[in-house]
Amino acid sequence: MNIDQAYDELQRVHRTAAVFDRREVVKCVEEYRRYWKPEKPRVILLAESHVLTTPKDYAVRLKPIHGLKGYPTNYVRFVYCLGYGENDLLERPIEDNSGTVQYWKLLYSCLHNVRSHADFGPVVKRHTISFEDRFRNKINLLNELKRDGVWLLDASVVAIYPKDAFTREMQKSLVRASFQHYIKPQLDAMPDGKVVVIGKQVLRAIDPDGINGYDWVYQPQGCRAGKSSELDNYRKLNRLVNV
Repeated sequence: MNIDQAYDELQRVHRTAAVFDRREVVKCVEEYRRYWKPEKPRVILLAESHVLTTPKDYAVRLKPIHGLKGYPTNYVRFVYCLGYGENDLLERPIEDNSGTVQYWKLLYSCLHNVRSHADFGPVVKRHTISFEDRFRNKINLLNELKRDGVWLLDASVVAIYPKDAFTREMQKSLVRASFQHYIKPQLDAMPDGKVVVIGKQVLRAIDPDGINGYDWVYQPQGCRAGKSSELDNYRKLNRLVNV
């Protein structure tokens, strides 16, 4: 099943959804995902979904990026899109473009055994104020992850965020259907790839009986016990990626 067929199936089953990703957005997210796919994925980070992107925001283009030949140019709310969270990279600014700093921290912790939140400084706006420096650090990180065989996938190819746009049952249904129809066959085609699920609820949706034996870490926003718990979660991910 290709991305168009997966989209058609999800839209057919969930045609009563109040909001639904546009096809071109879903295909663009897939292009970003494919751009950063390693030649031989060693570790697959399996998250939940990207964030709903409106047609107005999708129409915004990224400025040319030197050294990233063939990189997609439309804006989408997805961590692999470098314009998400970086208005300086866009031809016109987008309101509420805060990005997803928690996923940059997750990606960073795959390669770095962090000791404090200050360690995330190279990819966090609050610590690295210069856009040029932060942007270069993000590109370097994504290239390092690609070389190291670490790849980010989403269980749902259509957005289930913002959460208030979907019932919890619809979110689960979209994640489960997308995973079974489109993502699981990809994982089966990468038998040497280790799967680490990002989020306990995601794991329950895709593998409720634990048949697949996937490892998992909490979503960053799922750590409720404070900053020490967040750091423990990032360290756990680092161990899982590097065993």
